[in-house]
Amino acid sequence: MKRMKLVVAISVLIIGFFSAAVVQAQVTKKQLDAVRANFKAPQDFYNKLSDEQRKRLSGGALNFFHAIQNWSQSEKVALAGKNALKSKLGGGLTSMPLLVPKVEPSFGPVQVSNPATDFDFGPSSGFTQSETSTAWCGNNVVVAYNDSGSYWESGFATNFQNLSFNGFSTSDNQGEEYVDRGFLPSATANPQNFVEGDPVVACASASTFYYSSLFFTASFSPFTPLTAISVSKSTNGGTSFGAPVSAAAKDANTHFLDKDWMAVNPANPNQIAVTYTDFDLSFTVCPTSERTAIELAASFDGGNTWSAPQVIFEACFAPPNFPSVQGSQVAFSPSGAVNVAYELSSSGVPTGRQIEFAQALNLGAPFGAIMPVADVIGVGDGFAVQGGIRAFLDIQGMAVDRSGLSTNGTIYIVFHDSTNFRKGFDGVPYGYSDAMIVKSSNNGVTWGAPVQVNTNPEPLASGLGTDAYMPGVAVDNSTGEVGVCWYDRRNDQLNFLVDRFCGHSTDAGATFTNVRVTRENFPPIHGTDDLVNPSYFGDYDTVASDALKTTRGFIGAFQVVKREGRHTPVPNPDVKANNFN
Repeated sequence: MKRMKLVVAISVLIIGFFSAAVVQAQVTKKQLDAVRANFKAPQDFYNKLSDEQRKRLSGGALNFFHAIQNWSQSEKVALAGKNALKSKLGGGLTSMPLLVPKVEPSFGPVQVSNPATDFDFGPSSGFTQSETSTAWCGNNVVVAYNDSGSYWESGFATNFQNLSFNGFSTSDNQGEEYVDRGFLPSATANPQNFVEGDPVVACASASTFYYSSLFFTASFSPFTPLTAISVSKSTNGGTSFGAPVSAAAKDANTHFLDKDWMAVNPANPNQIAVTYTDFDLSFTVCPTSERTAIELAASFDGGNTWSAPQVIFEACFAPPNFPSVQGSQVAFSPSGAVNVAYELSSSGVPTGRQIEFAQALNLGAPFGAIMPVADVIGVGDGFAVQGGIRAFLDIQGMAVDRSGLSTNGTIYIVFHDSTNFRKGFDGVPYGYSDAMIVKSSNNGVTWGAPVQVNTNPEPLASGLGTDAYMPGVAVDNSTGEVGVCWYDRRNDQLNFLVDRFCGHSTDAGATFTNVRVTRENFPPIHGTDDLVNPSYFGDYDTVASDALKTTRGFIGAFQVVKREGRHTPVPNPDVKANNFN
């Protein structure tokens, strides 16, 4: 059996492409106060949202708002730590790969993020890596993730003018080993920027990768703070990314753009589609209530320029049904058709939640009728599963078969749902989560019955159940096999400790294998990093297949929480990945 080794990049504090002169420049109180002033618009916007509306924001958005609301603490750290950082950096910045002992793939996944630098900024913050997106083209793989350590690294590197909550790692041997590349740059011609997280990566070739993120920036003459979705481009296989380009941007006084997703058209790699949710308090479309909308921005020139936003569905949060939308997914069909799915929350649908779908014949064309995909019953208490893990966003992924075989063009959507097993505890219901998949073979006009991916029987002998949640999906572009990975608690009858499981289907999603990926389960402890929202545990982890059809199989990244120990002062989320067929 092929053996794997791990490679992580050790950097003193910050990745080596920043010059020592830049980092050693001293941050001043005046500079930090200017950043604070720019954050006033999004902070005021957040304060206008109700508690119910805030719950619907993505994990990346909540981390961003958490950071700017606690900006005074960042100022203290920045001012107190600048001299110590300068001293620690010493002669400059370097990036030195560290070879880690080889690990048999059957015994455990591969390290993706670099744990050696997790506590360089102390035991209270900057050590969380989670919520992953994976792109695979030929030999090259890029894994993007939210990274609180990137916040401090980018802050000290740019005098807190260009912040980043995004990290990424790369592999040039199909996921056998990874190099942690540090933070995603946020600097543009504007003096202050912040890439906020919610990473999504996609690739057009072995050299060309794209990275989308939530983005805060500004325009000038007059000054206008902007909430945006950025796309950064790499032309060297993901080793580095250029400056972020705004795919969509709106006034941050009245809008917040959230939960981005992105896809590249394999039939025309210059075409890129980005979807997102617009939280709109302008009261233009909805005169008396908040508007939420799923919108799409299109690029026809490889991400250089972007179209005006195209509204796919919008809702006014008003009586009698109080509808809202969130969690869009976008994917191209082999024909070039653009597929978009999202989740509608409304008392006007049977279970209060419904996954919906729309298709355009090509990028830039109008979308057809909105089609219902599946009714969903929320997992856990409807917002979080046991352990306080936020899991309100049920739709988790979409993939399209490009194999050219009999299943070509089949569209798959994965989500978690508690329809199969709910139990009352002194009258309080709890919905045990299952990983589900549903498919359409006619371009989304009709959808089959959802299929449960996790195969563990429930209820247990105790009468209780266990959760399987946050599934990601991909289709092998050579064989048409379907790969799904998810978090699973079947090995803990108390439904607390978490494993990672993956499975594949050779019959177009009718049945799935179930294979444990993690060596041992881990406690889902969160809220230990001062930079992240206390309820944050990530919203998704994607699965990828080779977009170039050169290699069979799947790669899936995910987070593992290290227990407290000698080298881990507090429970510590890191990113790992596994290859499977």
